[in-house]
Amino acid sequence: MQRLTELQEAQLVERDAEDGYRLTALGKEACDELRGLHRWSERWAAVLDQMPPGGSGPKS
Repeated sequence: MQRLTELQEAQLVERDAEDGYRLTALGKEACDELRGLHRWSERWAAVLDQMPPGGSGPKS
């Protein structure tokens, strides 16, 4: 419950009419940005997976 309070104070979530929670416009924007970062991190991880242990270049 503390985390939801913190998210409300940060204006990322708000209470809805059914006594639940929903993202605010800022929360939705943050979510979209984080999806982009997630996609980038997946590509980065794939590059790292191609590197030999202790090496500095892609695996051959």
